[in-house]
Amino acid sequence: MAGTLAIDLGSTTTVVAYQGADGAPPQLLEVPPLSCADPAVIPSLIWMASGDEGTALIGRQVLDAGLIERGEAGLHRDFKRWIGSSGGADGRRLSPEQC
Repeated sequence: MAGTLAIDLGSTTTVVAYQGADGAPPQLLEVPPLSCADPAVIPSLIWMASGDEGTALIGRQVLDAGLIERGEAGLHRDFKRWIGSSGGADGRRLSPEQC
């Protein structure tokens, strides 16, 4: 299956798109359970408990768990703006590259 896969990391949402080599129009791909349907977007959110290196919730999983309203330190958002800079991580939070 030849074609192009593209990922657009947005500040609020992230999309994954595929365009076949046959020139068909690109399509946004659903990525269950991370994406929300219609349109298929992934909220640019990560939640990871402090000190927990293996268990993360991503995108829609964060919304479904009600963690965005709680505003705890485990919620990571707006990390796009810090990519490539020396700021953003404070020891308690994931760096943009980790996100």
